[in-house]
Amino acid sequence: MKKINLKFILLVLLSNILLAQNIDTKHLTLNLKFDWHKRQTIGTADLTFSVLHTTDKILLDAGYLNINSILIHNKPLKFNYLGGDTNDNLEITLDQFYTPNTFIQLTIHYQTMYENKADPNSIWGSFGKGLRFQQPTSTSPTKRKQIWSSGEPNYNKYWFPCNEDIADIHTIELIATVEKPLMVISNGNLIETIENKDSTRTYHYKSEMPFPNYLVSLVVGEYVDVLQNSNGIAIHNYGYPQEFEAVKATTELLPEMMQFIEEKTGYKYPYPHYTQVVVQDYPFPGLIGQHRASIISDNYIDDYGVHKDFKYLWDGVAVQALTNQWFGNLLMPKSWDDIWLTKAFGQYFAGLFTIKDNSKTEYLSYYLPFEKNNALANWNANNKHPLVTQNINDPINLPNDNDNHYKGSLVLRMLQKEIGESDWWKSVQLFVKSNANKQINTKDFQQAIEQTTGKSYQWFFDQWIYKMGLPKFKVTKQYNTSKKELKLIVNQIQNKDSSTEYGQADFFQGKMDIEIDHNIMPIQIQPKKENIYYFTLSKAPDFVNFNFEENWICETVYLQSTHEYLYQLSQSHDIVAKQKALDQLVVIAQDTSTNPMIKNKIIHAFQQEITSNGYWRYRQYALVSLRKILTLPYDDYTTTMLLNLIISEKSWLKASAINMLGNTKNETYVDIYQKALYDNSDRVINAAAIALGKTKSIKAKEILIALDKKPSWKNQSRISSLNGLEQLGDTSTVDFIIECIKDNQSPRWYLATPVWDYPFTAINTLVAFGKAELAYPIIFDRFQKSLQDNDLNDIFQNVQLIDLLKLEQSKEVYVLLQQKFKNDPDILNTISMYESNFLESIKK
Repeated sequence: MKKINLKFILLVLLSNILLAQNIDTKHLTLNLKFDWHKRQTIGTADLTFSVLHTTDKILLDAGYLNINSILIHNKPLKFNYLGGDTNDNLEITLDQFYTPNTFIQLTIHYQTMYENKADPNSIWGSFGKGLRFQQPTSTSPTKRKQIWSSGEPNYNKYWFPCNEDIADIHTIELIATVEKPLMVISNGNLIETIENKDSTRTYHYKSEMPFPNYLVSLVVGEYVDVLQNSNGIAIHNYGYPQEFEAVKATTELLPEMMQFIEEKTGYKYPYPHYTQVVVQDYPFPGLIGQHRASIISDNYIDDYGVHKDFKYLWDGVAVQALTNQWFGNLLMPKSWDDIWLTKAFGQYFAGLFTIKDNSKTEYLSYYLPFEKNNALANWNANNKHPLVTQNINDPINLPNDNDNHYKGSLVLRMLQKEIGESDWWKSVQLFVKSNANKQINTKDFQQAIEQTTGKSYQWFFDQWIYKMGLPKFKVTKQYNTSKKELKLIVNQIQNKDSSTEYGQADFFQGKMDIEIDHNIMPIQIQPKKENIYYFTLSKAPDFVNFNFEENWICETVYLQSTHEYLYQLSQSHDIVAKQKALDQLVVIAQDTSTNPMIKNKIIHAFQQEITSNGYWRYRQYALVSLRKILTLPYDDYTTTMLLNLIISEKSWLKASAINMLGNTKNETYVDIYQKALYDNSDRVINAAAIALGKTKSIKAKEILIALDKKPSWKNQSRISSLNGLEQLGDTSTVDFIIECIKDNQSPRWYLATPVWDYPFTAINTLVAFGKAELAYPIIFDRFQKSLQDNDLNDIFQNVQLIDLLKLEQSKEVYVLLQQKFKNDPDILNTISMYESNFLESIKK
């Protein structure tokens, strides 16, 4: 009996496996309309496919869809669907048995039942599943009427029935009707736009090249197209009509980015056009790179001044999205095991472009620490796995996995160093050319490298890609005076993780550069516990910089003296090593047991770096480091240095100098701060406003309130004004602050932080004045209305503002929240977290 049952179970499992694998989608046509009141899509899906095995049944994916009917040749078919969102949950019985290579077309009439709501834990932006509907509300009357899709990794099934298997690539046609002046933006070519008699428009898109289902995208909204051209390729930048000039400012480098990727890959942009479109409530950096129509957060759009300050950040996002048209669309991963190639190459090219457009120092001082910190954060959070994790059953966590983006890009950087510049780019170009319009895996990438170099790199792929692990080096050195020889001992002290089933490297190997007294020397790390290197030197080195430019992903235990750090700071060619020296010297200078002469030597060294002709970001880093170890009052040299920086520098470095001078609270500098309020950089204006407030000058109140009227992008002048007033501490400005809180019409970033979002800045300032109770009726009224509007973003934005007030009466908010969401356990958990944090805050 047991044998019979086991056989039966195996047959059922085999049948389900065959069903799950027996569809090859050829084409999908979607015809859509939208019910804004119900936040629902009414759709028809025409699915053309063939079966891979002779069968009369197929399985599709559906996420809480209401399936009205399924037709073949206008005849209804039987189907079994319980309305959930599990994989392969829509079983359709065909009208007969079909053999492979026979094209079959089904028509499915359906409505969406799932609403992609905002995440109350991330009110500055979240992805969700399927289509997110947005429109103006009482709290946010300027919120834009929009719909946008979130399909990665397998979330498109929430707005149309499909096969979510990443290996099942297909073409798509999308026809959608929307009311004027809204427009539809989707994948492929816009075939036609039909003006209907009922004040609606119908948009018809069609793609001619197949691509994975997760890259299907849809955006509905009111947009203006800022058109560009790159060697005959049209580039469409869809932004808001009121932000036309800002869209131009933000996207001005996009043609150059396209040409850069073409040059590096050796492959011309593969489609007739490229589109990027911005939407609200979409997080940074986003799930970018949808097929020919990348969706990016509308925080990407800035005017010329702001974008100049933040190009280092947002240009990288644009490059990633564009790179994914090659890696992800032209070269499509065969499975989720290989999605790391898409993500890693996107991040890698973002770093490359910042090197080209800004400098290598910009990459090393900004991008590299960000990438490495994110990669190590995964490791330290015990999220440990290889880049290629075989047979991923549930890819739900892949889009946000730091390893795919950041560790992946760092591994590519290491591989570039390992095989050499020339062979690296030959390999990349061979990989792209030989696999264009194909589905690829990591083995294909490895094969391109080995074909180019004529060498096996199995060891590299094993230790960094197919296995998991993080090398940890302990570095010591000895100098033999009589032999005039430096002995460098490098021990690998990492331990294997006994809790994982993944393969792990015992010891790591590969090329590494080190720096000895600013001379760069190559070493070969052998896969063994101890590596020893000898160098002939005329004297003991002043410093040895291990892992030059942090090319390896690793942890290092290496004790250096104050003398070594000072020399490393002044002499190293490695900006990462110089910043590391700054960090360590700050610790030494802050140590109360440090000799005052040593501390003065450190201060002087920092000042030398700040006044050098080095890259601005590094000098700013040095200036911030100096501020950590200096006490007031500053000496004449430091004050003169700050005044000179304010005169000669721009943007971030100038703002840091003003911030530091502002700490003196000296009214002598009021005119300097007032002049800086007219700077082109809002970073400088904010620093000057804060510094002016700290002086307590009788002129400051009038100047700071007037600053609110200075035109600025997303009301940064208001944020600066409020920050300055907080420092001024003049409670006679309360009425002005209240008016800022009441204003829910002016442009702003919806980022829920006082740094960028003026309602939060205003609340902070009012709380600093001890007048929090004056804001409560305003925000509580909005909160009650937001409960009626049922907009989660508005609800929890108001909750955060109320929590900032730290008032006992705010407890009533949580009673109302629990009543509102009593049947939603996930949101109740979020409410509990909010309430716990709030109760803790009012104890302080």
